[in-house]
Amino acid sequence: MLGYTIISQFSRLVRSMARLCPLSIILFFGGCERNDPVGFVTLGDGSAYLMAHFRGDGSEGLFYSYSLDGYNWVSLNREKPALIPQVGSKLMRDPSILHTDDGLYHLVWTSGWRDRSIGYANSRDLVNWSEQKSVPVMVYQAGAKNAWAPSLAFDSQKREFLILWSTTIPGQFADTDFVNGDGEIWNHRLYSARTHDFVDLKEPGVFYDPGYSVIDGCVSQIDNEYVLLFKNETEDPPEKNIRIAFSKTIEGPYESVAKPITGNSYWAEGPALTTVGEDWVVYFDKYREQKYGAAMSKDLRTWSDVSASVNFPAGVRHGGVVIVTRDMINALLAWTAE
Repeated sequence: MLGYTIISQFSRLVRSMARLCPLSIILFFGGCERNDPVGFVTLGDGSAYLMAHFRGDGSEGLFYSYSLDGYNWVSLNREKPALIPQVGSKLMRDPSILHTDDGLYHLVWTSGWRDRSIGYANSRDLVNWSEQKSVPVMVYQAGAKNAWAPSLAFDSQKREFLILWSTTIPGQFADTDFVNGDGEIWNHRLYSARTHDFVDLKEPGVFYDPGYSVIDGCVSQIDNEYVLLFKNETEDPPEKNIRIAFSKTIEGPYESVAKPITGNSYWAEGPALTTVGEDWVVYFDKYREQKYGAAMSKDLRTWSDVSASVNFPAGVRHGGVVIVTRDMINALLAWTAE
């Protein structure tokens, strides 16, 4: 029965290729999960989409799914983890993946609910990974409660990485502090630090403060502007939607579009940006419904919900997307069969 299901899903993917449009040619600096930081990239017959994501509470590790058309997705590795968390509180939530011009795939993730460090590892083939590191992004920041949902951008001129993540420091933005039912203060902002090696960090600082709580930030360069996707984490009244902002420089300042890009009938987090045909697509985790959704745009400013058109395996949660070769997918399928 399992073999029949896999073949049936793959056949559906192959049929969907008949309607696949050529991928728009774009340049990414890094960040919002679809990362091709050097040169222009097209999705041709030899390419596929790969999502690195988590399941459940993140304790099992890193999982992969792939797609040939950007809409229909299939699990890899028989829904078993490809990487087991070893650092921090040994969770692997909110993974973000970046492919750099030296051929390495760089992975960062949330290693624990209250960890002030994040996890990092790299790989050339997505099978064999380096030793995992705990990167102390907020360990030395007094009062910091956490370090959530990191993402990466790569500055090819300076040859260094920009790490983004979200943190609550009670009292730092006191006017918008929210006290939950347990008496705890939560009020996130996006922070950043630069690094060459994920060991030595330049002093972290506030990256984006829109005047309300935000998490799940990620940056991409598209043509001559930088695009920041993030989640509005406002609790009262609840927002819980994905928003987009633009800047002429990677460090900002970023100007946010007034309206969210996701709908108001569900809560969304974990944006991941790519192109499908001539459209921009942002995938997101509809976490209360335990489903994955998507929004589509022609110009990055006006968005429509296309969640009904995407099919993800059950249980997929917050992940990052990269474009890889079909040969790599075949290698991952062969590795799965071992």
